[in-house]
Amino acid sequence: MVTKAGGEVLKVDNWGKRKLAYEMNKQKMGHYVMFIFKAPAAAIRQLEGFFKVYDQVIKFMVIKLGKKQVAALPADITGIPVTPAEVAPAEEKAAV
Repeated sequence: MVTKAGGEVLKVDNWGKRKLAYEMNKQKMGHYVMFIFKAPAAAIRQLEGFFKVYDQVIKFMVIKLGKKQVAALPADITGIPVTPAEVAPAEEKAAV
């Protein structure tokens, strides 16, 4: 659905079936999936509308990442290469 609306799915992380923090719709267990994607605002509204009416989805959350949060994502997710200057300080801290 994201790709049809002009977006791009960067990563799908299937967390599996887990106990919900609290009971919802008489359900105690839920299947958790995290999607990281880029999409225009219209695609996000369309996705939210779909999840609101789709009975199998009992709860969802869409979060817009800021520039710092996007920069903190691994390069294999964003497709943005990490320069050695960005990696060096973290390696130095880890070595201490």
